[in-house]
Amino acid sequence: AYALAKERDCPLLFVGDELRDLDAGRKAGVATAAVTWGFQAAELLEAAGPTLVVRSPHELGDALGEPGA
Repeated sequence: AYALAKERDCPLLFVGDELRDLDAGRKAGVATAAVTWGFQAAELLEAAGPTLVVRSPHELGDALGEPGA
């Protein structure tokens, strides 16, 4: 999926709930979103400097262009 999205110049967002997820997204060269309802504390995720911090599934839907998801 990554290669296809890059080939077609589609925006990518790597979503995760751990610091290692954010690291993986950065290494892949894509924007990162930290979801605060998962494994790691929100404060740690925010301090890691993701592109976006998401506090609810609804907010994630909005960020992905699917309001009310």
